[in-house]
This record gives sequence, structure tokens and C-alpha cells, in this order.
Amino acid sequence: MTRRAASVFITDERGFVLLVHEADGKHRWGLPGGRHEPGESIEETAVREAKEETNLDVELLELIGEYRLVSAGGEALLDVSVFIAEVLSGDPMPDDDEIQALGWFDPDKLPHPMTTSAPRAIEDGVRGERGVTRRIVDH
Repeated sequence: MTRRAASVFITDERGFVLLVHEADGKHRWGLPGGRHEPGESIEETAVREAKEETNLDVELLELIGEYRLVSAGGEALLDVSVFIAEVLSGDPMPDDDEIQALGWFDPDKLPHPMTTSAPRAIEDGVRGERGVTRRIVDH
């Protein structure tokens, strides 16, 4: 069974995207999000992870898409659902356990390295894509 995860795409009034920087692992930048837990919907995962990683309470507005990360050999590794979200309350701050920093970035000037699905999801979100399904090879 392929693991599932959810992320949120949040923009500010300038059109900048909120990204989080992993505190461990590959120390990549990506959209706030994380792994799906048993017993919750994928939408609940997105809202929970946004709160845990950024201290923001969010409302999901639309599904940008489903991103299937596959190995170079074609094995499914992770299915990520990415939602457009609106901030309801809270001051953005990293959780200090999983996330070492967060920031607002121009979609045309994203930091590196990035998680596998984030660049494509950001591109789709900025272009106004909705309900897309993408297959992305994880290198």
C-alpha cells in the first residue's frame, strides 16, 4: 500500500508562497504538510500538519492535485494531496522539531533543495490548475 501525505499551498497578498525548511533528513524546503495518520481524512491531515509545522489554523479551499512520487524503477513511493489553503488565524512560526525555518518565497525564485513534489505543485497552484494528477520521479 502506497503511503499518503497532504500539503497546503498558502500565498500572501504579493503572491509569495509559504514554505517550510526541514530540520532533519535532507534539509529540504517544501510546502507545509506531512504523512497521513490512520483514522483521519486526507483533508484533516493537511489541516493538522499545517498547524503542527507553521502554527497556523487554515481552511482548505480547493484541491490543486494528487502527486504520485515514484522511484526511477516506477515503484509508487508516496501519494501527496496538495490543497489551496487560507490562513484563519495564528502567527507563522516553525515548530522547531521537524521544521527549522519558514519563509515566504516568490514562486519564480524558490530556494533549494526542495522536496520532490513541491516545485510542480507550486507551479500548478500559481497557474490555477485544479484537480490534476501528476506522476513525479523521485531522484
